[in-house]
Amino acid sequence: MQFDRSLFGDVFSACLAPSTVIQDACAGFVLDAPRWFVDFETGTLSFGENSYPVQFLGSESTLDDTWMWGWNNINDFPPSVLTMAEWMRDIGQQWGLKELSTATFPLAQGLSGRELAMVSTVLAPGSSCYYRGPHDTGAVLLAFSGLPESVFAPVDVVRFARVLSDCLQIPCDHRILTESFLAWNGTAYEWEERRIVAHFPARLIMEFDEVMRLTKIMSA
Repeated sequence: MQFDRSLFGDVFSACLAPSTVIQDACAGFVLDAPRWFVDFETGTLSFGENSYPVQFLGSESTLDDTWMWGWNNINDFPPSVLTMAEWMRDIGQQWGLKELSTATFPLAQGLSGRELAMVSTVLAPGSSCYYRGPHDTGAVLLAFSGLPESVFAPVDVVRFARVLSDCLQIPCDHRILTESFLAWNGTAYEWEERRIVAHFPARLIMEFDEVMRLTKIMSA
């Protein structure tokens, strides 16, 4: 599918639904944990007694409302925990996407550490979730792996429709959102004028208005 990879809004729209599915599935592994702890020297993120391989994506500062990418590495963390952040920087340079290739910049509506982590964990190689770890002067955004494959599995038609509907509450490009979600899910589809027909065991139809806003989701 086609979208402008130099525009963060388009890239975010493409990653929004897959990230939502993954984070929802991941939540069961972290919500009940009594505490979180990250050790960058050993490269692990722990929730209670469970530990996972970690990547440092970057940090938000509440002192000056800015984001800083982990690849800037002002804390001299081991290179092994910066691999994903560096991969995102390289993609940003290839695509001309300044939000991924600029070391630090002001936070804004729709451009926080959470959105950057959503994009990172969907685009980067491997299967990862993200965690936002708050602290006194901001938060660290971490990617972690080692979760069951079921966390990253495609969804059925009921779950697909529910997630797609929920994502419409977030500012995004509805066409990119829908087509990217179908592609990530491995679901065949075709366009019929201003509607998409997706081939789950039961067909799912998604209708768009004249400015390509998704207006209806229905089974057929």
